Amino acid sequence: MNSQPTLDDQPDDCPVREYYQQLRSADPAQREAILDRWQSAPLPPVVATPRTSRVRMVAVVVALLALVVVSALWEFRTPGTLYGADDLPARLVLVDSFRMTGWQHVPNPGGVNQPSTKLPFEIAVQRPGRYRHTFNSISQNGDQQTIVTGFQMCDGQHQVMLNDTAREYARFPVGSLDAALKTEELAQGYAMLMVLGPPDTNYERVGNETVKGINCDQYVANFEKNAVIRLWIDPQTGWPIRIVAETLNAAGKWTPLIEITEIDINSELPDSLFTLSPPEGYVDLISKLKPGPSSDPANSTAEPPSHEVPEISMQSTGSGHCNDQSLEIWHSFLLSPDSALIAWKRTMPKATDDGTIDWLNGIELVYQSGKASRPLKHQWGRPPQDKQWLWSIIKTADGQPFDRGMIQMTFRGKGCNLTNSIVPLLFPDGTLDRLLQAADKSQPVPASSEPLTLKSLRALTTQLK
Repeated sequence: MNSQPTLDDQPDDCPVREYYQQLRSADPAQREAILDRWQSAPLPPVVATPRTSRVRMVAVVVALLALVVVSALWEFRTPGTLYGADDLPARLVLVDSFRMTGWQHVPNPGGVNQPSTKLPFEIAVQRPGRYRHTFNSISQNGDQQTIVTGFQMCDGQHQVMLNDTAREYARFPVGSLDAALKTEELAQGYAMLMVLGPPDTNYERVGNETVKGINCDQYVANFEKNAVIRLWIDPQTGWPIRIVAETLNAAGKWTPLIEITEIDINSELPDSLFTLSPPEGYVDLISKLKPGPSSDPANSTAEPPSHEVPEISMQSTGSGHCNDQSLEIWHSFLLSPDSALIAWKRTMPKATDDGTIDWLNGIELVYQSGKASRPLKHQWGRPPQDKQWLWSIIKTADGQPFDRGMIQMTFRGKGCNLTNSIVPLLFPDGTLDRLLQAADKSQPVPASSEPLTLKSLRALTTQLK
């Protein structure tokens, strides 16, 4: 029987192997150094907005499908027209676990008559804070093709990144709330992309077909020119049995890009899925990046490592820089069907002649759903301060609920145009309140106003008429 502590039960600090004891404190610079090293292989430009290297590394399927990561408005979505297709997000957020496995097909650069390369594909989620998923990076220069494979994993207490091609791995401690955030990023964004495609994908039922002995309803959607997604859904459960994304090749033949052949909902996932023993012969990148002892202890400024892992790290998930300007986003959380909270940063604007600072100067906020762009209203969740994360409450100007789009924030200034997009995540109220309180405590400068609470933020949404 598997056992996993809940968010409320999970301790902030857990014993780890003595080998990693000195790495108990989160080290963003060290983590980014490892991620940057793994980015040395050329990757196709697949993400439309600036994202961190971590996101670029795991978004290979997005590269092949040329899509934008979709957002999730599970519980609050308006009723869909297709049982088992449009309402999948609303039901997936309620499950304890799911696992999807299959194959990614990489076209042969030698031509359509050459066999493609099949790479294993897997996404596994066990709430509240465990996940595992593969990444397959493909780059091509003429007839020369480079494939990098690996996976990322979180057991609720540690995050592991393994590069099978380079035979390297890294293991970091992670706080319980960070683990929950990373899990929901995968479950409410990337995984749903595999199921439903981009936000403006429209499915049409085309008939019935038997798959694994089940008489399934079959749906088809075109998501871009010469590309389709096919769903086979069990009409009794509403869950997909098989998912295939296909493209029309130069020979006029439909060929698969992604095949999801096994989909398990609320099955008991073995602990082994979220456990990694360092593979023999793989290089531990953390040990390679650890600074050596100072030859002059008197001149050493290094502090002894902390034995506390913060619940939350608040590292930006999207950032852009131009000249002396920067724009960063941490996360967005749903507050109601038509409102959300965004945590973001920017370079402090110059004061006006009367000494006031307009933190929204040059900032544009819209809700992007496929090709449609909807305006948003804005209200500060707390008064903005320099060197702090800024808390913005946004609400749809048309009063309609969020669907499967993304919140897009753009800064336009002299010689600069920076854009970040974010998926608004849905959490239970208790977990969201805990996330907000932990984020508030992690600010570099103590806030000069009342603590953030879900109750106070929701009260502020009523001011956005």
